[in-house]
Amino acid sequence: MSGSSYVLGRICLSTGQYLVNNASCPQKGWPEAVEWDSLNGNLLVSDELDSGVWVVSPTTGEVIATLSGGSEFDGAAVDTVTGNIYTPEGTGVNSVEVSSGSSYSPVGFVQVGVDPEAVVFDPANGDLYVANTGSNNVSVIDGETDQVTASIAVGGESSGPTDLTLDSATGNLYVTGNFNSATVVDTLTNRVIDNLSLGSYGTGMTFDPQNGELYVPNDSQDTLMAINGTTNRIVANVSIFTTFNPSGDDPVTAAFDPTTGNICVTNFFAYNINVVPGSTNTMLTTIPSGNEGWGIAFDPISGHGYASNFGNDTLTVFTTIHTYPLTFVQTGLAPGTNWTLDAFDGSFVDYSFFESVGRNSTTIYEPNSTVVFSVSSANYTADPQRGSLNVTGELLKITIKFTHVPVSTGGSFTGTPGLVYYVLAGAALVVVAAVCVVIWWRKSR
Repeated sequence: MSGSSYVLGRICLSTGQYLVNNASCPQKGWPEAVEWDSLNGNLLVSDELDSGVWVVSPTTGEVIATLSGGSEFDGAAVDTVTGNIYTPEGTGVNSVEVSSGSSYSPVGFVQVGVDPEAVVFDPANGDLYVANTGSNNVSVIDGETDQVTASIAVGGESSGPTDLTLDSATGNLYVTGNFNSATVVDTLTNRVIDNLSLGSYGTGMTFDPQNGELYVPNDSQDTLMAINGTTNRIVANVSIFTTFNPSGDDPVTAAFDPTTGNICVTNFFAYNINVVPGSTNTMLTTIPSGNEGWGIAFDPISGHGYASNFGNDTLTVFTTIHTYPLTFVQTGLAPGTNWTLDAFDGSFVDYSFFESVGRNSTTIYEPNSTVVFSVSSANYTADPQRGSLNVTGELLKITIKFTHVPVSTGGSFTGTPGLVYYVLAGAALVVVAAVCVVIWWRKSR
């Protein structure tokens, strides 16, 4: 199956809507990190250009609200106990802004270290951890009181911390920085217990709770490294190089897909998303994405993934769930006639929209679901015009029969406009001739 069958649509962040027919998106921002807000079912997308966070509806693409942020920060975190959202203020502002998850309005600030860049919430203890790039430490915030309760030094090769990842199985926190290692912190004691060598510029780590491994993309090596969360030893180094760009793919962020168990990786230069099953640690496929991929997050309910494209202000919406071809075949249209297909599975609004010119068929790809569709063409009726299909994994082929509707000129006359004209003109001449005969007869008497 082609990788393109995994793509479900694209959200244009500058217009706040899904794009159709490969429409372009005006560049108004630089989307980076993407987080899933499990309490509200929305996406939190950091915008490097405007130094803020967009709150985006995954259903419509609408930007519901904008939270303030700072420059050079890497996303927000949601406290699933209180519902508050925490956003690092970034370079030059040594604080984290706290916003209400219900109103998306600011409710306070927490003073932390220098240049806070990343934040993560630990549901096991209710604490938030903030990576302070400028002071080489991690601040620990009590989610109930919004007070800093500890500061963890992470100097050496992990200096300049920029990313945080929690291992929910062991309770360890992994801190990656500007160099080639990760610092491991025991969240029970807030003490450093290990340091790992990651190769070259490891970024955007994620944890797989199904196999207990951590995955970190290596920027300059174009690989995805798998680390055993119990032993902190490297167990695999998966090549994810897919392009001939002399600079390499530059993988940025890895994310765990809770629906399939796959690890997905965005790439800055390759314009695709790598899919690596955690069960095999080998690359399965690539999914076409946008310009300069960056952040990535998953909706655990629908199984849809959302990957930000830094270079064109969009989110690529995709799935790594196995999808099946659904083919629509048309008959009856004159050559070159446009016809449209509009289909959705209930969780999207018109995510599959096609306009075909002179094509007899078009195919979309769907996971197991109920798909509602409608078809149309100007001056034609369709049979069926609309319907509902259950995608179960079997090959589905639907034939649409189009029938031409003659052009109506009003009254009871239908058919060729020229013929109607001549019939009407002839009738008018007969009436005029009859009137003239009557007038002549009366005058002659």
